[in-house]
Amino acid sequence: MNLQRLRVPLGFAFALLYLLLARPVLGSWLIGIATVSIGLGVRIWAAGHLQKWQKLAISGPYQFTRNPLYLGSSLIGSGFSIASNESFLLALFLILFAAIYVPVMRREEKELFTLYGSDYRTYSKNVPFFAPKFTQNPDSTKRSTFSWRRALDNREYNAIIGCFAVGLFLYLRLSN
Repeated sequence: MNLQRLRVPLGFAFALLYLLLARPVLGSWLIGIATVSIGLGVRIWAAGHLQKWQKLAISGPYQFTRNPLYLGSSLIGSGFSIASNESFLLALFLILFAAIYVPVMRREEKELFTLYGSDYRTYSKNVPFFAPKFTQNPDSTKRSTFSWRRALDNREYNAIIGCFAVGLFLYLRLSN
């Protein structure tokens, strides 16, 4: 079975399960929201450097990981799972993320190899696939700067709105 094809329906199913089972307490909510905030920051930072299909992104968070958008998403999902105060949801999220998004990242990587050839090959040798390595990418000749316009063009406002909505939902469900 190809889980990549099922990622949207599985995502909705997980979201529904999540909303039904989440029983946050203040401590779990605070730790979770802090983790979500870091993930959202990583996503915004990455989207502000990304010029899809125009230029290979190697600056900003792309100098530490080849997949900062997915890293940010994993932190957001993990953070909300922590905020739910249900360890089962965190375990389920991590399993689904690995099963669905690692193959997606691999497929996208093949597309980048095709599009950028030796530039991507060199980049991939210097920058880890997912877990960040906090040393700078040695290729400094093709750097771009962060742009809020780019982050908006890449529709990161959807992530901001979604995170705010789920965070508020969990806050309103806080158990004492």
